[in-house]
Amino acid sequence: MGLYLDGDESMVDHIKNTRRVLDELQEQHVVVAGDEKRQNFMQSLGPAWNSFVGALEDCTTFELMIQRCQAEAIRRDQQKNRESGGSSGGKTAAAFSAEHAHSKKVGKFTKKRDMSKTKCYNCNKLGHFARSCSRERCVQPKTEAASMAFNVVEDLCDNKREWIVDSGATSHMTGHLDNLTDVCTLEELRVLTVASGDNLVATAIGKAPLLKNGREVCVLHEVLFVKGLALNLVSVAAASRRGMAVAFTGSSCTIRSPNGLTLLVSRLEQPMYVVEAVSEVVEHAAMMTSETTHVET
Repeated sequence: MGLYLDGDESMVDHIKNTRRVLDELQEQHVVVAGDEKRQNFMQSLGPAWNSFVGALEDCTTFELMIQRCQAEAIRRDQQKNRESGGSSGGKTAAAFSAEHAHSKKVGKFTKKRDMSKTKCYNCNKLGHFARSCSRERCVQPKTEAASMAFNVVEDLCDNKREWIVDSGATSHMTGHLDNLTDVCTLEELRVLTVASGDNLVATAIGKAPLLKNGREVCVLHEVLFVKGLALNLVSVAAASRRGMAVAFTGSSCTIRSPNGLTLLVSRLEQPMYVVEAVSEVVEHAAMMTSETTHVET
């Protein structure tokens, strides 16, 4: 799922983000098996949680695993506050309780927001929201996202022709222009936010033919060219929008067409699903045209 809990983040936020990703995948009709959920979640825990992973391995369900992590987060927070002599030992527990209550009903009594610290993302000034800003609205570039792009060790995938299945990517993407055919420059640039928090810019769009044993098995449509992107990404969301069915198991990921035909199979090479098909080198891909018409879907 492309998520990772480092030492500076809270388990509360990590669980919320994990549930959000799973909800989005469910809306896109992506099937994630229970074993896959548990495996991905354990792999997403940082070094601070290494000693606790053993206690999660015998969890029979994903929800049980989440409950144990919640309880452990509360215990650690209370212990930390006891050692520091603080009085906010119940902060983490309160955070979980508040989240649970909010999912049922928004509380009637909420602390009034300090507007002096609220930033408007239209004019970048403090004191108001963008929706109430009196200045002319700024045209924001379209945004994209990718979770795997800088979330892996590069030597695990050193072939620029290989593709990785990314459940967090909003579109198919490549950092290599010669992987694409029918390339058009984008009239409206798209900003890509990767897992590291950095921003890259998509400047072109095209199609990516994928080959297996020298035979074309699939063509990815509306593939963004993002200069500087380390990995080629097959977007689960983009595949789902085209009616494809994406299914994860413990060791593979399969993408099928609406009529049930298997298009792509990916093998698990920790921590990635590598597609068993590669790009074809396209010599003339650098000759781009302006994006005057909508790319075929």
